[in-house]
Amino acid sequence: MGFGDTFSYYEYESDNGHTYNIKLSAITAAQGGFTEADSAFSNPSWPFHERDMRHVTGSTDAGKRAHIPVGINSNALYQNAAGSFTLHGTSYTVDSAIGERRDVRHVK
Repeated sequence: MGFGDTFSYYEYESDNGHTYNIKLSAITAAQGGFTEADSAFSNPSWPFHERDMRHVTGSTDAGKRAHIPVGINSNALYQNAAGSFTLHGTSYTVDSAIGERRDVRHVK
């Protein structure tokens, strides 16, 4: 998150077949292939921690690392664990794709 980021609610299609809303920066949502939700209440909120969503990790040639959540399972970055994404002007080459984790300790 950097200066000037705008935030909104986006749809996250879980591996369990349900769609949830998650609040993300527009930059992250665009790179992760998210679709903006109709409203904050159009779907239930993701009941787990953000780190438990599927995501890809990436690195630069200088060794800087970052990760972004991925909105749908069929996203090419996630399926191929290849490609690149850009955050705040820095381009990252995808190193790995990490699947969902639903830990019951996070459910209220």
